[in-house]
Amino acid sequence: MLSLKMTYKSSKNYSINLAKDESESFTLSLFLNILIKKVIKEPTSLVPYTEEMSSEISDLLSDVTIE
Repeated sequence: MLSLKMTYKSSKNYSINLAKDESESFTLSLFLNILIKKVIKEPTSLVPYTEEMSSEISDLLSDVTIE
């Protein structure tokens, strides 16, 4: 199980802490930091996650097995 804790203090001060596998946490943390920086610079770039998107993803992943 992956645990995510995000602290947002101001537009230039935030942190993300992940706990599971150290290498996975580091990689995911870098990815999320990039996303957060983009959102801070361009807040209008956010797109709401819709039921339609969820349905499309579920269809795409229906045959995928996760171990």
